[in-house]
Amino acid sequence: MIIRNGKLIFDKHYKNNYDSIAQLYDTVNYPTNFQYNYDHPDWHPYYKGTNLHTLQSCTKSITSLLIGIAIDEELIPDTDMKVMKLFDSYNTAQEDTLKSFITLQDLLTMRGGFKWVKIYLILTRRIVAIS
Repeated sequence: MIIRNGKLIFDKHYKNNYDSIAQLYDTVNYPTNFQYNYDHPDWHPYYKGTNLHTLQSCTKSITSLLIGIAIDEELIPDTDMKVMKLFDSYNTAQEDTLKSFITLQDLLTMRGGFKWVKIYLILTRRIVAIS
């Protein structure tokens, strides 16, 4: 979907045959409480009657593109800018002081320094990383 100047200029939906896709995977014998388990009928948008899908890395790509446009239009100086500067109008006094060192470049390259745990589940025919 592309919206320009408040008007829809492009919208395309793609049909998938989820019944045949689901036959490729074990949709029963792995965690049903994991919300991105799209092979399991309890979580996949098709089985829930919607056409919503996770964007995953698409969001990072669009964000990078928009940061580049903002730099080109001189709305922000560059990717070395400290991220917290963008939040000057908010009360961030109680925030972790280490956040004051994080730059846009750090976030765009996923080096923000935020703690997270990566767990790998070995599933039928593929490995899925959960973070």
